[in-house]
Amino acid sequence: MLKQKKIFKIIIILSIILYIIINSYQDYTYIYKKNIILDNFINDKVKYSDIYSYLKIDKINLKEIVYNINSDKNNLDNGLMLYNLNPIIILGHSGLSVKALFNDLDKLNKEDKISFNNKEYKVFDIYEKKKTDKLQLNGDLILVTCLKNSNDKQLVIVGKNNV
Repeated sequence: MLKQKKIFKIIIILSIILYIIINSYQDYTYIYKKNIILDNFINDKVKYSDIYSYLKIDKINLKEIVYNINSDKNNLDNGLMLYNLNPIIILGHSGLSVKALFNDLDKLNKEDKISFNNKEYKVFDIYEKKKTDKLQLNGDLILVTCLKNSNDKQLVIVGKNNV
């Protein structure tokens, strides 16, 4: 009986380790493929009809694909979501997932630079809002994510075009 318990525990531990390895490999593959597509798009090597542009924020080491607003890939399961074009509103997850691309938005400050669609924006407003409150459309580029350690609030980063 004692031997069976030990074998059972070993099987459980090995199953957990295998699960972690498989998920890590899937996350790595997802990131690797996405980076190849992004690099090809940025360097004009390939045109992808699903891709609208890319979002780049050097301060937090973010460079991510943004899909066309009508694309099937334009959803939070695929990374960032282009929600609106005028003003530009981009949504992204925060949290523990590999798809939590806006995890470090809280590190941005006023005057930080954001690049999107070959245009430069400067952060001029940062605020928190309840998820049920309306979004203030007072900028050219608006980034929205869930606020860390909160189930009902969002962090909003507002940028103005530097033209």
